[in-house]
Amino acid sequence: MMRMLARSVLVGVALGLALIIETALIPSLHVLPVLPSVVLLVVVACALRSGPVAGAGAGFAGGLLLDVAPPAVATLGSSTLVFTLVGAAAGYAQLLQVRSRLLKVPLAAAVVAGSTLAWIAGLTVVSELLGQGPTGASWANALRVVGPTLLTHLGAAMVVLPAVHALVGLVGEPAAVADLLPTQRSGVPKQVQNLPRPVSPALPMYPAMIRKGR
Repeated sequence: MMRMLARSVLVGVALGLALIIETALIPSLHVLPVLPSVVLLVVVACALRSGPVAGAGAGFAGGLLLDVAPPAVATLGSSTLVFTLVGAAAGYAQLLQVRSRLLKVPLAAAVVAGSTLAWIAGLTVVSELLGQGPTGASWANALRVVGPTLLTHLGAAMVVLPAVHALVGLVGEPAAVADLLPTQRSGVPKQVQNLPRPVSPALPMYPAMIRKGR
């Protein structure tokens, strides 16, 4: 319980730092063609490390921070909804239990790219449903920035993902999912294998009882 609480605090710290970088630091640099969503990358990093439930929780917290942080121009709850769905979807990649380092990097890049596309599409759909701006203009803007945003997110993910992984890892790892899966040898989970076996009755008692009955 304490470990889970400590991990939640560290995720909150990471989201807070990402919010400051995204809203205060990056806009003042004027060096990038588009502004990356550092909060989204933190959400994806948490989802890749801890699964869909943690990804949805981080997405909800990160989206809510963006909804209430100034300058909040979007409708309250729009970022919260989109980030929660994106975080939950990205977390399913963690269930694949990829062990090879050669496959982890392409998988992370694919999840970042897919999450970026889902984020752009989700915010565009919400904007269209709420009638924010001329009809069709949101999709035109989305198509114009999707390429630069993908490249920017993939580049920033090389820094953000390892940093979040190291930060959250300060409190240790949860129980391995592999320990709950059936083993190839017997098909019985390891926890069940470790349970004490029932004591069988002493077989020599039965002949003695039969003789006594006679």
